Amino acid sequence: MDKAVIIRNPLSIRPWQHVLEPLSGYLWLGRLLYLREKDIDSAWNFGPNDEDIMTVESVVKKVIRAWERGEYKVQKKDNLHEAGLLKLDISKAHHHLYWKPALPAEEAIEWTVQWYRRYYDGKPMMDFTIQQIEEYIKRAKENKIKWSL
Repeated sequence: MDKAVIIRNPLSIRPWQHVLEPLSGYLWLGRLLYLREKDIDSAWNFGPNDEDIMTVESVVKKVIRAWERGEYKVQKKDNLHEAGLLKLDISKAHHHLYWKPALPAEEAIEWTVQWYRRYYDGKPMMDFTIQQIEEYIKRAKENKIKWSL
């Protein structure tokens, strides 16, 4: 993080989440499909809760704070069009698969920064990655998310 991160649309909304969130959803869905559960062979979204919706700028600020260094610059003008709001409707996964995120967005950012910091510091990643997965499963159980029970 020695160079400033360039962001184009700081107020745009994106569905930020930790990689383990959609993975848990897709693995749970795969299990249910394998078991031939009825009425689940359709499209699904696995994303953050509505209360965890954040702007690009707020995510960048949280990453910089968690990393304890860095800066960003807003690119004033470009010709690229981007939607101001990208959101995943997870209500179907919640109601039919009993799936929901296990981590609040703020914590998901912290976990991501911890992982990348260790990676860029050249530290071994296997044990740390397994530790995060185990902690994620523990959180899912605490939140009584069906796939973890």
